[in-house]
Amino acid sequence: MRKCEVIFARALTTNIRIGRYVILNLACTVEHETEIGDCYSFMPTCNISREVKIGPASFWGTGAKVIDRCSVGDHSTIGAGAVVIGDLPPGVTAAGVPAKTIKSDS
Repeated sequence: MRKCEVIFARALTTNIRIGRYVILNLACTVEHETEIGDCYSFMPTCNISREVKIGPASFWGTGAKVIDRCSVGDHSTIGAGAVVIGDLPPGVTAAGVPAKTIKSDS
């Protein structure tokens, strides 16, 4: 299988792990010590702060943000403009400021 990343990000810092099949769209920023799993789509202007862990197979709407030292579970969807300020479990859709779970797969 072929590995494919599309990275249009404006700012990538050090010690970042990015999985396979990841799209970091225009004007995204990713801070240091961050880990992004496989199969991810970040729409334009998403911001990921430092020491964040993001599980595989998820989608982030335009302008979504996550603060330092949070984790976002596998198969999650973060709504446009949402601000994640705490850990989110797998399989949720979160939206708002601060981001709250509005739908769960479980």
